[in-house]
Amino acid sequence: MRQDIEKTTLNAFIWDYIGKFASHVISFIITIILTKLLLPKDFGLIAIVMIIIGVLGVFFDLGLGQAIIQRKKVLEIHKSSVFYFNIILSIFIFTALFISSEEIAIFFNQMELETIIKVSSLIVLFNAFGTIQKTLFVKELNYKTLSIITLIASSVGGAVGITMALNGFQIWSLVFQQLISQFMISALLWKFSNWRPEATFSINALRELWSYGFKMFLAGIISIISNRSDYIFIGKLFPINLLGYYQRAKTLEQTVVSYTSVSIINIFFPLISKIQKDLELVKETIEKSYIIISYLIFFIIGILFINSREIILVLFGENWLFVDNYFSILILSAFTPLVSLLITVISSLGRSDEFLKATIFNSIASIMNYPFIFIGIEYFLVSLIFSNFIKIIINIFYLKKELDVTFSFFIRNTLIYISTAFVVAVLVEFTFPIDYFQSYLLLLILKSLYFTAIFISISQILGLEAFKILKDKFISKA
Repeated sequence: MRQDIEKTTLNAFIWDYIGKFASHVISFIITIILTKLLLPKDFGLIAIVMIIIGVLGVFFDLGLGQAIIQRKKVLEIHKSSVFYFNIILSIFIFTALFISSEEIAIFFNQMELETIIKVSSLIVLFNAFGTIQKTLFVKELNYKTLSIITLIASSVGGAVGITMALNGFQIWSLVFQQLISQFMISALLWKFSNWRPEATFSINALRELWSYGFKMFLAGIISIISNRSDYIFIGKLFPINLLGYYQRAKTLEQTVVSYTSVSIINIFFPLISKIQKDLELVKETIEKSYIIISYLIFFIIGILFINSREIILVLFGENWLFVDNYFSILILSAFTPLVSLLITVISSLGRSDEFLKATIFNSIASIMNYPFIFIGIEYFLVSLIFSNFIKIIINIFYLKKELDVTFSFFIRNTLIYISTAFVVAVLVEFTFPIDYFQSYLLLLILKSLYFTAIFISISQILGLEAFKILKDKFISKA
């Protein structure tokens, strides 16, 4: 059983990471090109539009999709009913966005937002037609197919965006990049999936999913409003150009999160749901995963922090160097995957009530950061670091109610790997001969290799548990 779980988890991680790596390579290339062709204002405007769509997107299936993943026995009536329900909801959301677009534009004092929002709201309709197919792929841990779909959609959407930017369409190149990508995702989900909705609909079927889905829905609303309101505050309080710089910095930071945090949610939620009755196996899986993810995430944070300036210069050029003011701080709070891992286990065990409570307190921790925006964006970013530590403690508290775990295990491993990354970063900063290199790309590569060599050496000397696990898993077998 344990070997099957490890094999399933590893295969899912591999395909999820392959998909994300490939799509992010393409996205990076597209982003670099678009950044050189467009203005910070354009990225600021699209950031506002996408966050509004994202917030309203929480109302999309009211948590019923997650209920399908978590529920062991799912009938055809459940799938078809949720599909049609999603279509109805998407029409309401599309209409609400269309009607309120002028008021939103007035609120941000950016009148061009009105037309942009009306066109971009089509994303909601496109998304509705592929949600159930994607949910079923996730439930089956079929990330190979999802990776292929994401890769194709990102490529086509990016090509359209670049072509339009080259022809002077400015902000509209970003709008249609998003539209085409979402349209392609839904179209390909239909092509690759064998499931088709039946001509049947049942309120009772929705009610059966609702008991779990409603609490997940409330948790989703609370989480997205508390965690994504930064764009709204910054867009309202600061010039739109600063929001553009912030959006670029946040996008880079989210790359780290998407490689780890999103993969954890996508994979561990259906995986733990399958083994939720074997609490000892769940505990073993979560503890081992926490050790490895802590080790890897702080290793990545360390590399990105010491290279933050070079990353901005290589990717965007000197005209965008201001982004480093935000990115160098923001990356220090990028251990969100640890927060996600703990809270995902709670929801996977079917305890949507405890998940909702944990989400509420996580959201309070996030909301406490927003007053710092009024002092300055940099102060807000520093507060995110402390906020994530608080969230880890909150999630451990609620996880302890379900599993026989201890605070000391999680806190000890977190501090060990933070300390390791910190010491290595300091050593690199004080010993690497930075003045001898004029090429930013060469400097980025060599500093990363230097950091990696020291990090591995210290891991070996100290006998860090995560390093032993990874070494036994990959190096020894090779």
